[in-house]
Amino acid sequence: LSNIGALGAGLSLQPVLVGPQLAMGAVGRLQRLPRFDQEATNDTLTIKEAHILPVTWAGDHRYLDGATLARFHVKVQNLVQEPWQMMIHMK
Repeated sequence: LSNIGALGAGLSLQPVLVGPQLAMGAVGRLQRLPRFDQEATNDTLTIKEAHILPVTWAGDHRYLDGATLARFHVKVQNLVQEPWQMMIHMK
């Protein structure tokens, strides 16, 4: 896992695999950006501040299926959004 966001970079990133690596992730810089949010009560769109953390993955398809990497990404995303979930599973 490469943390190029700590260097102030990471708005556009793509990790590069170097043998014998099977997979690699790159974490960019946390950004505060406007996003649309639809309120359930009256279906109006509002603009709210969102924290966006770009994360990308590269995997060697000789060993990894793209769907496996996608499921892993969703799991990591859920744990970053709700870190208390990680604590529940720690022993």
